[in-house]
Amino acid sequence: MQVSYNLLKEYVDIDNISPEELTNRLTMNGIILERMENISAAEIEKVVVGKITALNKHPENKNLSVCQVDIKGKILQIVCGANNMKVFDKVAVALEGAKLPQIGVIKSK
Repeated sequence: MQVSYNLLKEYVDIDNISPEELTNRLTMNGIILERMENISAAEIEKVVVGKITALNKHPENKNLSVCQVDIKGKILQIVCGANNMKVFDKVAVALEGAKLPQIGVIKSK
């Protein structure tokens, strides 16, 4: 699982702890971190936060879910492989044309 330091700051009071220090503290407390990666906001485009309003199993593939996601009042239908989501979860949504480090540009299918 990848977690953004800025997103983590929304839920945990770590304003006075650098990402490097947080990495050290987590490691010293037995949490295994594969890596810490600095990604600037300039490397990411068209990624927004959405809220899951409905969630169903994909009719043709049991390993996929079909989500209805509310993004500022616009409902998008998104197919994904995550199995740990529930209605009302807030999720990162890479919109069509989004640019992501190490992945490239996202295209809809």
